[in-house]
This record gives sequence, C-alpha cells and structure tokens, in this order.
Amino acid sequence: MSRSDQSPSCDLGALRTHRRQLTLPSKGAALFVCLLLLGAAALPAQTPVLNYQLDGNYLDDQGVGAPLDPHGGTLVDSRYIFGPNQGLGLDLAGTLVDTADYTIVVTMEYDSLSPTWKKVIDFEGGIADPGVYMVDGRVAFWTLFTRGGPGLATANTDVQLVLTRDGATDTVKAYLDGVLQWSAFDGAPPPQAVSSIGSLIFFEDDNAGSEAQAGSVECIAIYD
Repeated sequence: MSRSDQSPSCDLGALRTHRRQLTLPSKGAALFVCLLLLGAAALPAQTPVLNYQLDGNYLDDQGVGAPLDPHGGTLVDSRYIFGPNQGLGLDLAGTLVDTADYTIVVTMEYDSLSPTWKKVIDFEGGIADPGVYMVDGRVAFWTLFTRGGPGLATANTDVQLVLTRDGATDTVKAYLDGVLQWSAFDGAPPPQAVSSIGSLIFFEDDNAGSEAQAGSVECIAIYD
C-alpha cells in the first residue's frame, strides 16, 4: 500500500493551494483516503467546520460536529481500516449552510479494482443506487454520468478524487489527481448529488450490496 509520503497531503493549507490549481467552481479503499468537503467561496475559510484526523478517535477536532460513525472497521495508525461495506457515516446536521454547494476531496487507494463498480459516496442513507463510484479505475456518478475521463486509478496506489457541486448552476464536476474527468448537470428534480437527509455514507454499497471494496480513511475535513 502506498503511504502518506506518496500521497497528496491532508494539510489544509496544501489542499487550499491544490484547490486553486484546480480552479474549482464556487461550490466527494485497504487504502488511504483523505476526504474534505470545502465551501463554495473562492477559497475555504481559514479553519474547517469539521476536521476528522482519526488520530485514535472519530471526533471532530473543531469540537463542533458529531463523531464519525464507524460501520465495522477499526482505527490503525491514524487510519480507519475497513472491509467491504464497513465504511463511515457522517451526519452533516447543523454544519453545512447549503448541502447543495460543496467540494469533496478523497485521496484513496483500493486493495483491488474488483468488483467493477465500487461505491465511494452515498447521499441517501444507503437505500438507493445514485452516488459516486469508481468503475474500472475511473470516476463515475450514477445516474448523472456513467464514467469517463483521462484519469485512471490502479490498485494499491493512492489517487486523489475531487467532487464539486456548484449550487448556483447545479453543476457537478469530478477530478482525478487534479485533472477534470467530467462535468454534469444536476438540476433535474430531485438532484442526485445532494443529501436530502443531511448525511453521507462512504465506501458502502446501497442495501449492503456487492459494489464495495476494502479500504482505509486517513482524514476528513469539511468547509462551509
């Protein structure tokens, strides 16, 4: 498995710099994952709304948000390591002003690229198919955009996945290692990339299905 010295940093300053390089719009694995939800401003605030470093616990370092909810995995060396369908739940209640306007950055490494479809982010409590997937190493969003783009993830190698949603234009974009993979319109009611229930689930297939893979999470930060 690739370690942190091979991966994009979870340092917030470094990620702010990376966000400028991506020119993101004013709006997200035995693996290695750094995930952030960033706000819609040109740059995020100086400090995140929520900041989960997973240094031996699931607490928000800012002391604002609820703890991350582990679904069967374990913390090892400041990583949450999980098997298929043992991801993390994240309650956004009272933390994001607008759940339709955000950026998610995920630095990740899958143990294997099997199965073909692997769900990365679920927006609706694990009861429906729509969400972010990795498909044969490429970023996908079912049902907005099947798959595509020039980037390709490989097993046991860290890759940075970025998902942005601009609430003003209902545009969703995906990046892989800083390169735009696709852009899709998400305005048809109901929008697919918006959590109507105010929570997210990572690395679990809906209804505990087979579209999941083992992994680990290193850190999660959220900007509003």
